Amino acid sequence: MHEGKNGIISEHFMTNSDDEGIYEKFNDRKASLQLESVPLNETTKPKPPESPQFQPVAFYKLFRYATCLERFLVLAGLLLGIATGCGVPIVIILYGEFTTLLVDRASENITSTPTSVLQIFGGGTVLVNGSHEERSQALLEDSAAFGIGATTVGLIQFVLGVLSISLLNYAAQQQIGRVRWMFLQAVLRQDMSWYDTNKTANFASRITEDLDKLQDGIGEKMGIFVYLLTNFIISVIISFIHGWKLTLVVLCCAPVEIFAQAIVAKVQSSLTAQELDSYGDAGAVVEEVLSSLRTVVAFGGENKEVARYTENLRPATATGIKRGMFSGLGAGLMWFIIYCSYAIAFWYGVTLILESRENGDFEYTPGSLWSALWSNEYGPDNTTSGSILTCKRISSSHLCSAGSCT
Repeated sequence: MHEGKNGIISEHFMTNSDDEGIYEKFNDRKASLQLESVPLNETTKPKPPESPQFQPVAFYKLFRYATCLERFLVLAGLLLGIATGCGVPIVIILYGEFTTLLVDRASENITSTPTSVLQIFGGGTVLVNGSHEERSQALLEDSAAFGIGATTVGLIQFVLGVLSISLLNYAAQQQIGRVRWMFLQAVLRQDMSWYDTNKTANFASRITEDLDKLQDGIGEKMGIFVYLLTNFIISVIISFIHGWKLTLVVLCCAPVEIFAQAIVAKVQSSLTAQELDSYGDAGAVVEEVLSSLRTVVAFGGENKEVARYTENLRPATATGIKRGMFSGLGAGLMWFIIYCSYAIAFWYGVTLILESRENGDFEYTPGSLWSALWSNEYGPDNTTSGSILTCKRISSSHLCSAGSCT
């Protein structure tokens, strides 16, 4: 017992055995606490937020905010695009008939091949065992007729193409102006949970990039797609009319090319979506720095923010390189298949032409060979042009995430 100034303090002196027992209990309790704390720490680790996944919206929903007048203008622009696409097959027929007559005019003691389109422009005179002077004069008439026909079709295509693109671009511009205002309203009326799942806050960059791509997709690119698709369909029909055997042989490579181009277009669409997300993250960094510019300068964080912006641009750069690589791969594969089909067409086409001349029916001519080659070129290449519309649907999916596109 010891007496202190604050009262009486009693001390109990413990033996060595009691001391060891207390320490053992303390160590056991400490060990149990440490073991029990391990799973608690693992389960309470915060998980990184998952980025929202956007699916391309339906194509018809891109025009849900268009007025009746704008939809009429779009329909008129598409019809004019179809009319414009009919011009190239007509020129193909002209050139095919002119090519056939080039061979006939140089041959003696034969009857020249009848023509259908070239006669409309003053050419294609049928000669039976014509003299050299007659064949020379007919060749000049054929050349003039081909020039007049190609020029006339080209001028008509120019006028129709300008009208088609103008109507589509005007309708698209009016729709995008309306969508910009509705998108701003949709962003401002969102609750806090939407901002928690969209932490990039990349409003300015997203509305600029996505709306520009959307305007491009529902404007002139749609007219170009219809124009190319019309070229393909009519060219194939003309080829079957002029020589179905040769056309089937030439088009045997088309499914392979279409399949390869479809895969490349799918990959490019996916990479485009990733590239848009990366540029959106980089744009969010810029907005954040500009909104807190005084704080950044006060703490000397300019270099750090530049490094953070550069870090967000690296995924976009890598994605752009991959997209360019797949684009080049698709173009190289396409032309390889086209040249292979050209080789097959020339070999088999010349065989059919020679057999036709021996039989005297003139079913296959150099013009038939030319038409089949052009149908192969316009076919698979133009059918994959739908990928330019897929990228616009992906861009519009980001806009629909803020509003209601259902």
